[in-house]
Amino acid sequence: ASVTEFTPCGLSVQHRGPDGKVLDDEVKSAYTDYFRQSGYRVVYIGDGHSDIESARKSDSVFATGSLIDYCRKEDIPYTPFDDFFQVIQIMESWE
Repeated sequence: ASVTEFTPCGLSVQHRGPDGKVLDDEVKSAYTDYFRQSGYRVVYIGDGHSDIESARKSDSVFATGSLIDYCRKEDIPYTPFDDFFQVIQIMESWE
């Protein structure tokens, strides 16, 4: 979702939404909305403050780090995890 270019002044990073438009913030939320509106079930994996809005909008949330605290505070259902192998095992059991 990011376009990075090397320039004489250093790196230039632009974040783009699913429609290709440059976004200053809420990139994760824009993609969550896009997939929800397209009819997908959204499973979100996150670890911090920038993940809260997408966690609110997702069908299932895997949380670690400070996202756990936010989910508890906001009453967002979540599954804690330590590594992606745990996430894979849990998702494989959903069949």
